[in-house]
Amino acid sequence: MFFSAPAGWDGTWYPTPKRQFMAVLKGEFEVEVSDGETRVFAPGDLLLVEDISGKGRYTKIPESAEENLIIITQLPDND
Repeated sequence: MFFSAPAGWDGTWYPTPKRQFMAVLKGEFEVEVSDGETRVFAPGDLLLVEDISGKGRYTKIPESAEENLIIITQLPDND
């Protein structure tokens, strides 16, 4: 699946529904995790998201970001 949002988009805290990879194709996005750590991801960055329980993460698109595009691949459950 693909995700794109305008500059300044501001998400809410949420856990991911399934483990997933997120790859930045264009632009950048910022992620804050529950311990307060914040990182900015740019084109070419790949993120493994495993916060399927608890508070999750907070994601936003910086005001300075131009067009952005992220591809998200959900991973199979670990049975």
